[in-house]
Amino acid sequence: MAKTLVTGATGCFGRAVARALAQAGHLVTCAVRARPGQPAADRAAALGLPGEVVEVDLLGGLGALHHGGWARVVHAAADTTYFAHDTRAQRRINADVAAAVLRATSPRTFVFISTAEVAGTRSGRILEAEGDVGQRFTSALQESKLAAELLLRRDAAALGVDLRIVRPVTAVGDTGSAPDAFTRFTRLLPEVAWQPRYARSHLRVPGVKDAPLHLAPVEWVAAAIAALSAAPAAAGGTFHLTTADLTQDQFFTALAERYSFPGLRVAQPRGARPSARTRLEARAHALLARHLDELAVHRIYDDRHARSVLDPLGLTPPSLHGPALHRFVDALAG
Repeated sequence: MAKTLVTGATGCFGRAVARALAQAGHLVTCAVRARPGQPAADRAAALGLPGEVVEVDLLGGLGALHHGGWARVVHAAADTTYFAHDTRAQRRINADVAAAVLRATSPRTFVFISTAEVAGTRSGRILEAEGDVGQRFTSALQESKLAAELLLRRDAAALGVDLRIVRPVTAVGDTGSAPDAFTRFTRLLPEVAWQPRYARSHLRVPGVKDAPLHLAPVEWVAAAIAALSAAPAAAGGTFHLTTADLTQDQFFTALAERYSFPGLRVAQPRGARPSARTRLEARAHALLARHLDELAVHRIYDDRHARSVLDPLGLTPPSLHGPALHRFVDALAG
């Protein structure tokens, strides 16, 4: 395998991607920023990062990346704050820095980890080939990721770089870092289910029952990114990474059954003015805050291009039904 640079490898998702690349046989180098009193190499060792380390601060200068000779770069570095206070800084990190890394490394292949949420508030079927179609956004994160895609397409074309854009849905599971929103929500249930005062409590999640729930196991997403970074058939492509046919109702019903919490159910979207929330609902909705707008929309991420590359490699999107769904729920609960 060719030499592969991974940015953002110290982040919860980038770490999973770096490990998946190493397991797939890539010669991985992790770009790591030093901290006061902790050199980059020590920080990488403490996090268990694979491969070699190059010390670089992506916001402070990219000189260390100019002569690395990496054939591939997988750019996972990002500010993923959903409700960012400084949206200009977020755009700089997510878009401008990504383009700067592309220009500094000029690899044969540049893999940009975007997000399926660049679809903004759109409903219906979202195609992989679609980008800026005038969609509205609920977060500067979504807007900055789409801006990055547009910048990278321009610069990659000018440099003759094979740009591959990966748009995963929310990746959940053990990332070795702070738990994601759905994991925190899942862990709330066993905490409160045994308490008598919550035995008859409502826990209504605003959503659309038969709409797909856009979650995927982080291990599969990371393995898929590793495969797409090297597969010849993925050249120049944009890919949605999503699971197969898990609905909101199926997921939350599985949680209700797992924790014997009959009051948990999917209710109508927030715009329909549900009745006053219980104290438990207010707490749960705060955990899911960044996903409430998405839950209120019936959206399908078309992933035919991703499947055409991944299926022959044995990386078919996992089907989260029956025992597989129960194992997924148990994994979220830790």
